[in-house]
Amino acid sequence: NIAEFVAYAKKNPGKVFWGDAGAGGNQHLYLEYFRSLAGLEMEAVHYKGGGPMMIDLLSNRVQFSLNALALVEPHIIAGKLRPLMVVANKRNPKIPDVPTVAEAGFKPMEACSNWMGLHAPKGTPDAIVQTIYKALSEAMQTEAVKTGLAKMGLYPVMSTPQQFAARIANDYELFGKVAKASNIRVE
Repeated sequence: NIAEFVAYAKKNPGKVFWGDAGAGGNQHLYLEYFRSLAGLEMEAVHYKGGGPMMIDLLSNRVQFSLNALALVEPHIIAGKLRPLMVVANKRNPKIPDVPTVAEAGFKPMEACSNWMGLHAPKGTPDAIVQTIYKALSEAMQTEAVKTGLAKMGLYPVMSTPQQFAARIANDYELFGKVAKASNIRVE
């Protein structure tokens, strides 16, 4: 479990490596945030994409990563990877025995849950934004969309345009601090 992993990493500073799909990307920021929350001295290995990182994760050249369930599910089923926690505010039905970040003691990590959003150009009239929002809200409630998302280990979570804008602003502020504290620079 994640508590055992954290204990192991603390007892072995500098010997536990995480892999991410590229320096400065979401995975990198999220793993830096986890490292700081857990108080770990893990080394980062930045790959040029998820494929090379996954090869090294499966061969234990890196011991930890943060990935979408759709990418790792075949390896979990095959017994090659073990999920330690779900970065979400509720358990994933595809891996129901795996605790959420809050259940694992890392509630702030909920900010790292991946999301997808629909964007419109600045200045789009509010009436058009509301029309799109209404249509998207209705589509997200259909069985076809729910089933399609569930196959990928995802579930629909709707927010208003205002809530979505607030989420983006909060993420920008939080991960700006993480980047600064971790000395991550845009290259």
